[in-house]
Amino acid sequence: MPTSRLPARSSLESLRKQAKKLARAVVAGDRDAIARVHAQLPTAKLPLSQREAQLVLAREYGSSGWKDLIKEVKQRLGGGPEWAASEARRIIHDNDIEGLRQLLAKYPPLLSCTLLCSRHLRAALTTETTEPLSTRSHTRRPTCFQC
Repeated sequence: MPTSRLPARSSLESLRKQAKKLARAVVAGDRDAIARVHAQLPTAKLPLSQREAQLVLAREYGSSGWKDLIKEVKQRLGGGPEWAASEARRIIHDNDIEGLRQLLAKYPPLLSCTLLCSRHLRAALTTETTEPLSTRSHTRRPTCFQC
């Protein structure tokens, strides 16, 4: 479960430094750092390896592993339509209506994107409901990953 939100313009160098800082904090006995580790890796033995620190960081950002986190950052650095569609998928999955509104303000072409059905995008903009975006029913043939 993600405990932090990955900044839109993360850098690989910054993420590596964060993992190193976490590993050093664990070695220094920082209780918050140790709690972060045990929240993501309950059976981890201390001190942490760099690889384990990277895994903790990746999981805090909602990725299953370091490679997935790096892939996400590289996509975001591209900032193109693929990244915007990927971000929209994540936001829809998280039922973050305000986040989707902000993304659509930056990338209006998403409303006509073939990677996502417009029903999910428009529903987020026009309805105020607690029903998750990814479970709302519709009658037309499913065309997107969520349907």
